[in-house]
Amino acid sequence: MAATEILKTNGRLFSTRYAPQATPCKHDVLDRLSLVWASGSTDNWKFLRALCRNQLFSAKAIELQAILREKKVNEMVEILRTKEGKVVDIREVVFTTIFDTLANLFFSRDFIRFLNQGIASEL
Repeated sequence: MAATEILKTNGRLFSTRYAPQATPCKHDVLDRLSLVWASGSTDNWKFLRALCRNQLFSAKAIELQAILREKKVNEMVEILRTKEGKVVDIREVVFTTIFDTLANLFFSRDFIRFLNQGIASEL
């Protein structure tokens, strides 16, 4: 009971996360724009977290994205099928699949594609 009260009134103090100094942005920029690298639990951070929880990662959103994930995995399998008997950099193929899946989720288009050999390894 006491822990619940403490967390209700001081929850933000206990939920701050460390943002490494290696990030190229100033902390005020990160606090406004980042969910991962924000230095504290500001109102904007809480808004971004709620947006992700309710819109991007809700059960309904994940279910609706299943078709896209299946399509991207099928593309990956097809690429691997065309390279049968050849040496394949599996890191590049998997990275391209994941990157283009996320790009499709956020921007509705592929950014790397499998046809652009070597770009994934450069990223």
